[in-house]
Amino acid sequence: RQEGGSTILEVTSMDEDGRPVSASETRALIVGPDLEPTELTNPQVGAGQYRAELPTDDIGAYFIAVTQQDESGEIIGGSSRGFVVPYSPEYRLQQTDETLLGQVAERTGGVERTLGAPAEVFEHPPQQVTRAEDLWPWLLLLALLLFPFDVAARRVMFGQREVEAARAWIDARRQGTVTPRAEPMLGTLFEAKQRASRRDTATGEESTPAMPARPAASGPVIIAPRAPTPTEPPASDASGDEDSTLSRLREAKQRRTRK
Repeated sequence: RQEGGSTILEVTSMDEDGRPVSASETRALIVGPDLEPTELTNPQVGAGQYRAELPTDDIGAYFIAVTQQDESGEIIGGSSRGFVVPYSPEYRLQQTDETLLGQVAERTGGVERTLGAPAEVFEHPPQQVTRAEDLWPWLLLLALLLFPFDVAARRVMFGQREVEAARAWIDARRQGTVTPRAEPMLGTLFEAKQRASRRDTATGEESTPAMPARPAASGPVIIAPRAPTPTEPPASDASGDEDSTLSRLREAKQRRTRK
């Protein structure tokens, strides 16, 4: 038998009566693949049992010739045998394990084929093929789309008042009663501006004719009357309005005094 890189040679010696032969010198002549003879001595390991270890590192055929001699050196028996040291186990021709093939086909969803129909080997049923797809482009696009909303949520102040205003606007849109609020406000502003302009104009007209009266009261300077100009009627109207205003103030003061 083989053990690693060597072969164990075991010899059993028996006489004609079936009794073990002991105390005999047993030799083995070995011829390897290189055809070089090698002689070994087989020591006795038991009753009629002899054993030797043969170096069989080379791959190939070996021939062994075993001889046994008695105490006088006469050959009392012999035997020859040959054996072959094969290649590594992966190079050996082994029989097909049909049981194992059936288990593999059952677990993997395969089908057992026979040599009687070799064309069936090339018949492949349609199979669903899956492939991996990168998700980072879609995630990057989603991040870019959500970035403005993130900035708006951090920077834009949106409180309860804005929520109520938006809700009221939505309700008005649903009812169809939305009216522009900016137009009445602008109209009110324009009216106020016009009233202020009229007051400023009236004040300017009232104060304009009072200015030339100061030098007349300060001294005996006589001013010659000038020719009427187109602007005199508005001045007279303004002075008349001033006189009427003063007269009304005097009457009101007198009524309060009488009371």
